[in-house]
Amino acid sequence: MRRGLSLLEVLVVLALLGILAALAVPAYGRWRAQAELNQAARSLTWAFQQARAEAKRTATPRCVTVFPAADGQAAGWSMDQTCPSQGPPQHPLRGVKLTLTSPQSASFSPPYGTVDFEYLDFPLQHASRPDLTRTVRVLGVTGKVVVW
Repeated sequence: MRRGLSLLEVLVVLALLGILAALAVPAYGRWRAQAELNQAARSLTWAFQQARAEAKRTATPRCVTVFPAADGQAAGWSMDQTCPSQGPPQHPLRGVKLTLTSPQSASFSPPYGTVDFEYLDFPLQHASRPDLTRTVRVLGVTGKVVVW
């Protein structure tokens, strides 16, 4: 009685594993890019929600400024009582491009954390997969944040 595998059986198994790996690697890359983009959108959403809550809690204005990538700096955001006009951002958004041409700010006013604009959109795009996008929108007077 013979034990073990023949060369043909090993080659068939290796071919099947190769096919499965070839199918899985691109799907994993897209999943990873989507996860990075979602993380950046969550970070930006958190910043707006935190600024709104702080404006209500402390009765002082809060401002979130979003900076596009420029001069080797990653895109990102900063939060303070006043709107900074220059970077670098305090919190980088890695692996993501913002399709803004200049820094954009959202200022939340006490006592209710309201804003004075209809809405502001912050479009995010994955740096290496331009087909993957998310938009963070700060809605008018209420300052609520929506991601799509």
